[in-house]
Amino acid sequence: MSRQAGQVVTVVIPPAVLAIYLTAGAALGVVHDGPATSMSLLPWLFLLCLFGAVLEEAGWAGYATAPLVDRLGILGASAVIGVAWPGGF
Repeated sequence: MSRQAGQVVTVVIPPAVLAIYLTAGAALGVVHDGPATSMSLLPWLFLLCLFGAVLEEAGWAGYATAPLVDRLGILGASAVIGVAWPGGF
């Protein structure tokens, strides 16, 4: 998969999963009591997912990955990012 295709997947999947979840819930008659799943918040949640994914991808690909690959090689960079990313860095 090319880098651009990977970026498109990163941007498209989170909002698509949210939309499927909300649509399936509504079709099955699931009642959402809290404002976190209100359909009126869907545009804001879409933007949050979109910009969050774009900024995260830009951060890892544009800031961390290239210097780490130069310094540690592809396996070392993958190991560092694989440990640091779940930790919230």
